[in-house]
Amino acid sequence: MTTLEWAKSVPVLDVARALGMEIVENNARCWRLSNHKHGDRDPSVGLDTRRNKFRCYVCDQRSASTVDLVMAMRALTLSQALQWMQEHFGAPIEVTRSRRATPTVTHVTFETIVQSGLWASWSDSQRAIFGVLWTHRGSDATVGLGYGELLKLSGLGKRQTVADGTRFFEAVRLLDVHRSYKRRNVYIFLQRKRPINAPVR
Repeated sequence: MTTLEWAKSVPVLDVARALGMEIVENNARCWRLSNHKHGDRDPSVGLDTRRNKFRCYVCDQRSASTVDLVMAMRALTLSQALQWMQEHFGAPIEVTRSRRATPTVTHVTFETIVQSGLWASWSDSQRAIFGVLWTHRGSDATVGLGYGELLKLSGLGKRQTVADGTRFFEAVRLLDVHRSYKRRNVYIFLQRKRPINAPVR
């Protein structure tokens, strides 16, 4: 099962609750209030538990998946929505695109990351953050950088983007991060003895 397939299988009611939607008999209020005459006083989002889909009967022409719901409500890209669902529902981090082409490695190298397809699946900000960390790592695979330094070296404009990026690399088990409020954070590249697989877009 791919990450996307798993995410679409998470019960739609659970996803809706995690997003903060108030559910009344498998219906919820739409977050796009400007499309509704009375602010969607009568909940118009139907949560179809049989097909595991949702649809607002005012806004949407067709039903969509749980992943689409996360993307729409949080204004996320597909990869960000999959990360959100992994963080909230504990998906297995590693899933295979197919059982045939699964590269096995004993440690992480930049070539491994590129060849596995991970690099291509990352956002520009994730690549920028990882590139800075990779080039500044020591012989013991550790990096000591503050948020300000990482922000400046990566060329990114927001501290939150850096925070989200480092949490993402923790989630996929490429980094272990030791955070400090008074000193530099320490980033440790993890050794791997299991296959690295790119998430399916």
